[in-house]
Amino acid sequence: MAKYDLAAIRPVGDRVIVRRDAAASSSPGGIALPDDARPCPRMGTVMAIGPGAIRMMPSDGQDRYPMQCKVGDRVLLPHLAEVIRLNPADVSTEIVVCQENQILAIL
Repeated sequence: MAKYDLAAIRPVGDRVIVRRDAAASSSPGGIALPDDARPCPRMGTVMAIGPGAIRMMPSDGQDRYPMQCKVGDRVLLPHLAEVIRLNPADVSTEIVVCQENQILAIL
């Protein structure tokens, strides 16, 4: 399978690419957690944003809705976010691609 560079990926429409935070390797009490027992991180950093959703009836010369988040924002993701691994052999290449309206909050 091909390896992809995150800088070369451009989301379309109102899609957002988020790099999730690393999962905690130990519990709050200090117990080491195996990979299967680690909680899924729900926060991340926006790496790229699309140009915005297309308006069906353009007004004021704007044909797209403006995006609320911007590159570098810290965001809260839903539990069921779609996770994509750019390099199947490397866990650190996991990204989340979602629509902007799926983001729960900008932190």
